[in-house]
Amino acid sequence: GYPITILEDFRRPGGYGSAVFLFRAGSLPHVYKDFMAHKENVMANYIGDQNYLDDKIYGAIFWPRNKVISYKDDMRHKGLNIPPEEVSIVCFHGPPKNHEVPDKWLQEYWHE
Repeated sequence: GYPITILEDFRRPGGYGSAVFLFRAGSLPHVYKDFMAHKENVMANYIGDQNYLDDKIYGAIFWPRNKVISYKDDMRHKGLNIPPEEVSIVCFHGPPKNHEVPDKWLQEYWHE
């Protein structure tokens, strides 16, 4: 596999979620080169960057699911008003965005 750790898409099990990923600079030059060489085609034929990454990167490691959660799916829809203790990252994909949430814990940690 490639030297990349990426979010498993919350809505597409096994798919890549581009909100949170980590890779060594310069380790995936083919992705950038392909995008730059075919930018218009990529923009016209992919729904979003995560779908493009699905096609270009194989064997990525997913972040542990209990460490990166969805605010919308794992907190709001379950009635949680504070992230579980083991969580490292709360992902705000789509609405609401982090600056739109009045939760006290978020006010303590989010500063623009």
